[in-house]
Amino acid sequence: MKCPSCQSELKRYNKNGVFINTCPICHGSWVDDSRRLKEYIVYLLLENNNIPVAKVELHKKPITIRQVDHPKRSCPVCNCKLTTFNYGYDSNIILDKCDACNGLWMDKDELFKIAVYLKGNPTIEAYGDALVQSTQERIEIEKKLNDLEA
Repeated sequence: MKCPSCQSELKRYNKNGVFINTCPICHGSWVDDSRRLKEYIVYLLLENNNIPVAKVELHKKPITIRQVDHPKRSCPVCNCKLTTFNYGYDSNIILDKCDACNGLWMDKDELFKIAVYLKGNPTIEAYGDALVQSTQERIEIEKKLNDLEA
């Protein structure tokens, strides 16, 4: 199987039941079934304590596909053109997927970036939870005030 990026021969590994083909030259990775990628990343997060939390980016603008500057790549399995997309719509991790065989190409370090993205940031999550709770409390107070006025 040839690397979609540099055409080198990919080396196949079984990582916790998910087959990953890695390029020894450009260090990109091909996953045979993109639906199993998240399963593998959850395994990575559980096994690997050195994956940092996601950065807080208040003014991050998502990259559009038109802004991506790399040539169209072909699937190493079926030779169809790969579809470029922004993982999670706003992560700015640009991946290439084969719509025909459901494989996924990740350039060097993108697997790590996805792991960081999925790990999230506990501080932001705590702020979000506190905001939801305070909003719910405000709604309950407003209901009680409305009931008293009625």
